[in-house]
Order: sequence, then structure tokens, then C-alpha cells
Amino acid sequence: MRFLFVEHFEIKDISDLKLKQEIIDFLIKNNAGTPKNRELRIDGKIYIFNNVLNFNPNSKYENVRDYIKNLKDILDNEIPFGRDGFGNIYLVDLNLCLVRFYEHESGNKIELLPFNSFIKLFGVDDDI
Repeated sequence: MRFLFVEHFEIKDISDLKLKQEIIDFLIKNNAGTPKNRELRIDGKIYIFNNVLNFNPNSKYENVRDYIKNLKDILDNEIPFGRDGFGNIYLVDLNLCLVRFYEHESGNKIELLPFNSFIKLFGVDDDI
């Protein structure tokens, strides 16, 4: 399965973000994309994943650098990489490569899954 509306970016443009290779590999194939299946069931709860943030530095919309700037007070060695469309953000811990869900209204972070397990929920093939 491929994400829809994917945008190209240059790897050199994100080198300062210190992303692990598995995240870079995912972004190369799915940057700014929207999954066909937006509902993810994790631990009996449904999460909505609207789209991957745009890691292209020239992007005017959903630019990850804008999110980093706006969320700087809550980021703890994490980087935002996706959103649910309701103001909540998906973060990935840069050390543990663990996905967290940031609820903007409560300010809570919920640990979800390791990054590789999380992206498997989309049914994304590694050979795309």
C-alpha cells in the first residue's frame, strides 16, 4: 500500500534532524502523504492518522519545522512526524524510536508503539 499525495524531499535537507534510518526510509516513501486507512487500532483504542508532516523545507503546509518550533516546549528529544487532523500530533522519540501521541488539549503524551511496529499498522510494504 502506498500513501497518497506524497511529496519529494532531499535527504540532505533533513540531516540536521538526526533521524534514525528507519524513519528516513519511511519518509522517503511517504513524506506529506495520507494513508488510505486512517484508523489505527492500538491497545483497543482507535487513533486517527490524517497525514505525515512535510519534511520538505520549502513546504508551506504542514511543515515539520513549523511544528518543531511551535511544540518546542513539549518536545523531549522527540520530533513530530504526523497529525490526526484534530490538533493532536504523532511524535517519535529520537533515542528509542518510539511513537507517542500528543493530545494538545490535555497536554498528555501517550506511548504507543515502536516506530517499525507503528508503521506496519498502515500495511506499508518495505519494497515500495
